[in-house]
Amino acid sequence: MVASSCEGITPTQHMRKDSPEDPWFGCGVHPERLVYGENNNTWHVQNLTARQGVNVAVNSICATGCLTCTSPSTNCQSCNTANHYYLSGSTCLLCDVASGNYVPPAGDSCIPLTSCATGCLTCSGSENNCQSCEMANSYYLIGTTCQLCSGVDFYWSEPHCIRTFTALGETWYYIRRNAQTNAWHPATDNATGADVYGTFSNDPVGPDTFSIRYDNLAWTKIAFRTGDETEYVFLDRSVLNNLISEGAAGTNCS
Repeated sequence: MVASSCEGITPTQHMRKDSPEDPWFGCGVHPERLVYGENNNTWHVQNLTARQGVNVAVNSICATGCLTCTSPSTNCQSCNTANHYYLSGSTCLLCDVASGNYVPPAGDSCIPLTSCATGCLTCSGSENNCQSCEMANSYYLIGTTCQLCSGVDFYWSEPHCIRTFTALGETWYYIRRNAQTNAWHPATDNATGADVYGTFSNDPVGPDTFSIRYDNLAWTKIAFRTGDETEYVFLDRSVLNNLISEGAAGTNCS
């Protein structure tokens, strides 16, 4: 409901099966405050007789696809580019995006989509609306944009752009994160890296809880640390495996 004159009374609509007078719109329950009905029905016409009839108005009389126009209504000044209309002279035409065309931001043409933006492998409706990326060239998808995985603290491991940090004279790679503040990791693999879940992110303090598979990678050490990096434990892989084995055997280890 955009607005009404109902003044605290709930506006109502009647749209009933086998009731050709519907839709009825009005304030509260009819009869006396109806503002719309159909089919030449003669019921509940109090507002018609007391208030000089009823009218219907719309907020634009521009032709389909026009956002703004001058008289006549087909003399378009701007088009509804969000729905793929573009301005040709003073007419808004529909661009055939299903065939791979798109309307540029200027809204003045329908351009054949012959190439995608840098890093995009496939795109739809616009050169910047990427659907997949050139992973062979270290591009990865963020929303509908392909970004290049580069920089001192990033490492490309298809299909992930992994955030890194340096500690103990080595480079470390973030492969699992728990962003929850009221529960621990969803994993049930004893931190070995067999479980995969969530949406990967290379933000070590971001909102995503995730894990990529890492039990099949050649790591020899593992780090557990808080997002603010103030608390941490680094273990040899062999120590982790021994702890898991001892725990499976019923040994309380520490």
